[in-house]
Amino acid sequence: MSNLSTRIATRKMSHKDVPICLDLDLIDQRDDVMRALDAAHRAAKNSDERLVSGEHPDVSAARERVAELDVQIREASIILRVYGVDRHTYNQWIVECPPRKGRQEAFDSSTFFMHAAKNSAKYVDESGVEHEITPDEWVTIDKMTDGEYDRLAQAVLYVNRGLGQVDVGFFVNGSEPTTDS
Repeated sequence: MSNLSTRIATRKMSHKDVPICLDLDLIDQRDDVMRALDAAHRAAKNSDERLVSGEHPDVSAARERVAELDVQIREASIILRVYGVDRHTYNQWIVECPPRKGRQEAFDSSTFFMHAAKNSAKYVDESGVEHEITPDEWVTIDKMTDGEYDRLAQAVLYVNRGLGQVDVGFFVNGSEPTTDS
C-alpha cells in the first residue's frame, strides 16, 4: 500500500508577508535621507579630506538617520501574512468575483485580490503572533494606497500561482547520483 495520501496530508502551503507602513511620510523621509547618504558617499570619495581610517562624518550622520528612520518605519508598520490555498478554493474566489459587464476579463480584478486576501490573510502583531482580521478591520485596511494594494495582489498571486509553477522535477527526478569509476 502506498503512502501517497499520508504524504499529501502533510502539505504546507506557502505564505508571504506584506508590510504596510501606516505613516507614508516616513517612507518619503527615508528616500530623502538615502539620497543624502548617496551624495555624502560621492562627496567623501571625491574629497581631498580622505580619511585614513574610519568613515567620513557626513556619511556616518546620514547612516545614523537612515537607521533611525528604519526603526520608526518598523514601529509604524503592520504585517499582513497572505497564505496560499488549494486550487479549488482559489478558483471559487474567481467565480465569486465575476467579470464586469462589458469587459473581456476572466474575473473582476478590482475586487478579486482583496476578496482573496480577506479569505487568506492574517494580521501578524509586533510579537509575531497571527490574528484573524475582522470585517471591520478589512474596511479600514481596504483604504490602502494603490501601491500597497498592488503588493497585496502580488502576494496573492505569488503564493497561489507563482510558487506552484516552479518545476521541482530537477530536484526529484532520476535515480540516486552515481560516481564515475
